[in-house]
Amino acid sequence: MTCPYCQNLAGDLTWDAEARILIGRGASVRLSRLQAKVFDLLWSRRNRGISLSAREMMDLVYADDPSGGPESENIVSVVIATHLKPKLTAFNLTIERGRLIDLGEKRDAA
Repeated sequence: MTCPYCQNLAGDLTWDAEARILIGRGASVRLSRLQAKVFDLLWSRRNRGISLSAREMMDLVYADDPSGGPESENIVSVVIATHLKPKLTAFNLTIERGRLIDLGEKRDAA
């Protein structure tokens, strides 16, 4: 049985961080600059079982902002995830608890 949080997602997907494009499973999508920053970190952690915290997500998004961004990191993470998750559905991927999840693998493991 495959663990839904640390399965190997790289096999049939290609992430081009420079172009901000995810390709595979009969689909392709270009992410916004901010979405790509978050996805890139999720992608790099996909097989290590390390989640992305709301604080880390906020630090990524507002790294270039001298004010540091809004005070509520939870609102930032919800907004980013809300806009990013629909773009991942064509790949049967989602974000749960700060981790990139392959829904096909998760259903198979259940």
